[in-house]
Amino acid sequence: MNIKSILNPLKKKSLFLFAHLAEIISKFTNTDNKLIIFNSTQNKYYNFNSKYLFEAALKQLHGYTFYFVINDPKLKNNLINQYGDYFISTNTLEGIFIASRAKVWITSVLETPYFVLPFIKNNQRIIYHLGHGVPLKNIALSENKISLMKYINRYLRTRLFTHVLSYSTEFTPHMKKAFRNNKINFVHIGQPRNDFIKPNKELVRHFKNTYPQISNKSKIVLYAPTWREYAQTVFFPIIDLTPEKLDRFLTKNNVIIFIRSHPFYPAIIDERYSSIKNIIELDSVKFPEITGILGVFDKLITDYSSIYLDFLCLNRPIGFIPYDFELYKKNIGFSLDFDFMAPGPKITNKMDFFTFLLSNDSDTFYKHREKVKKLINAKTVHNCTENLELIKNLTKANF
Repeated sequence: MNIKSILNPLKKKSLFLFAHLAEIISKFTNTDNKLIIFNSTQNKYYNFNSKYLFEAALKQLHGYTFYFVINDPKLKNNLINQYGDYFISTNTLEGIFIASRAKVWITSVLETPYFVLPFIKNNQRIIYHLGHGVPLKNIALSENKISLMKYINRYLRTRLFTHVLSYSTEFTPHMKKAFRNNKINFVHIGQPRNDFIKPNKELVRHFKNTYPQISNKSKIVLYAPTWREYAQTVFFPIIDLTPEKLDRFLTKNNVIIFIRSHPFYPAIIDERYSSIKNIIELDSVKFPEITGILGVFDKLITDYSSIYLDFLCLNRPIGFIPYDFELYKKNIGFSLDFDFMAPGPKITNKMDFFTFLLSNDSDTFYKHREKVKKLINAKTVHNCTENLELIKNLTKANF
């Protein structure tokens, strides 16, 4: 038997016990008001709102100590080289001890900074859930079809949060449905990452240099559908065009389509489409975060991905391909009426597709977009500042 196969389970059990011991100790000692721990997906990724608020905090929130949990050694070392010694691993005793001393934990996901779910809660601690996008679809405990084990797991995790970002008072009822915890304080401010969604001429130039297909007259379109647990996501599902005809159309009209599948769920992309010169895969390895480059794109096509709710900040055209709407509604469900929440044309055939790609931005959906923007508090300024002010007030720091 491989010695590692023996040591790994022993290490996990030891860390599990130490994490709970550290939480018990922290309940009876004072947490550090000036220590803040950030984390995100599986404690292995540097992404989502946690990333952007962390970077803003490093510049704006003086007098505090910050750490971001990264349990991937290679990524951790890369980030330390880029930002400095602000990263810890909580699959070590030292990392668990540091996290246990913090007054504030800030996360974009349901995972805590520990690699395990702590069954003991330190009531001194502020645990702020930022989320990783406005939930158009049902999430957490409000998902339509959820197994009993998943429900219990999510229920235990949502008991830990003291504060949850819920965008606006109008949207809060839908967040309450997802978390079902009357003790949570729902916070009506914007997403930190939206501060980074801006038109960026330098980034456009970088794209043009990287992808020779792009010219000054190109229409640059992002096509980014969402995930499905019940099936693989399909690109170009209703276009009914041969790749050859689509290739000619895109070339003739100088349209470049960047396709991006969900980083954690598989998708079906017909190789004949992906081989077209003007269709480029925007993979999550080269671009792990989409937020900072949204300003490059003139238009967005999606189905039900909440990426379009961020794209609203740019006030640019959005088209929707809800090719399996009834099935998606049955299996996942929506937090609000989809027709209201989707301020753009519904693409159901190739003519709709062509029309959307070629049309100029008009005021057809402008007022509709503004209504949705107000509902979800979508703006590109002051989001990080609002969140950092909240943290300062919660920790009763004096500046």
